[in-house]
Amino acid sequence: MKFNYDKETDSLYINFVDIQGVDSYEIAPDYIVDIDAKGNLIGIEVLNLKNKMDFEQLIFNQIPIKDIRFLNQSAIS
Repeated sequence: MKFNYDKETDSLYINFVDIQGVDSYEIAPDYIVDIDAKGNLIGIEVLNLKNKMDFEQLIFNQIPIKDIRFLNQSAIS
């Protein structure tokens, strides 16, 4: 799973799997989902993110992660 934030557009894309999407649907204002050829959810885009969350307080609780990587950084284990 990958989280990609774009400062220019203030949007967050959560990519569940690295496969090609074939269609997108707006499921609510500012929430767009991408699906693959079989209709499976492969990603979610959230627009206007700063209006929806506080970036100074990101809390992860019980996520089974082997490592965390930030762009241009080594893995944190």
